[in-house]
Amino acid sequence: MKNNDFFKIKEDLSLLGIKTGDDILVHSSFKNLGGVEGGIETVIEALLSVVGDNGTLLFPTLSFSTVNPEPPINNPVFDVRNTPSCVGAMSNVFMNFEGVERSLHPTHSVAALGARQKEYIQNHELDNEPVGENSPFFKLGKLGGKVLFLGCSTKSNTSMHGVEEYAKAPYVLSENTRHYVIINKDGNRTEKDYYYHYIHQRGFAQRYDRLENIMNFQRGNVLKAECAVVDCEEMWKVGSEKIKSDPYYFVEKIE
Repeated sequence: MKNNDFFKIKEDLSLLGIKTGDDILVHSSFKNLGGVEGGIETVIEALLSVVGDNGTLLFPTLSFSTVNPEPPINNPVFDVRNTPSCVGAMSNVFMNFEGVERSLHPTHSVAALGARQKEYIQNHELDNEPVGENSPFFKLGKLGGKVLFLGCSTKSNTSMHGVEEYAKAPYVLSENTRHYVIINKDGNRTEKDYYYHYIHQRGFAQRYDRLENIMNFQRGNVLKAECAVVDCEEMWKVGSEKIKSDPYYFVEKIE
């Protein structure tokens, strides 16, 4: 039985411009919503209800801080069935929902549920960088999706790594590769070398919030959380054009 918070979340999401048939990638901070009756499951059910049977819900399930073949972690193995996400409680709950599928990538996987979930997750492992043209992040821009920042800053925008890769930002990728092991849902094991993000190692901090200076975000609240929504196709267009004219616009030197 649905509770009051479920219906309030649905109402708030609709006021943010999210509607039936939308494909939504969610960056999230559950604690900033305040207390939610029914917990994280209520929030996810409300999101699924808003996008409906013709929409798709996606969560980044990144594992860059736990799957790393070099010290101090020394763990090169990504198992799509049980490697946890390092980007929040909601992503970990969502990827265990019935019917959810997760893309195959050692550090930048995405979980999806809905009408286009297979289209989003297929072939991510074919890329040799984190957010390449086979990633769900890139496809979201091509398929007219949106990014929802649910109680978190717009600095938390993994899609912008893809924009940086696509626009050939000079700081984004490593010069060398790392060797990873990938285990799929059937337990089959493959091995592959991947480039990885090298932004902080070059002395830069991400400033993806600067995107708000050059394009429109829809803003509002979901329960107690400040939220924002951005059109993904426009974000890729505006962001890549900005990098080509000002390569270091979305980063700043760490003092």
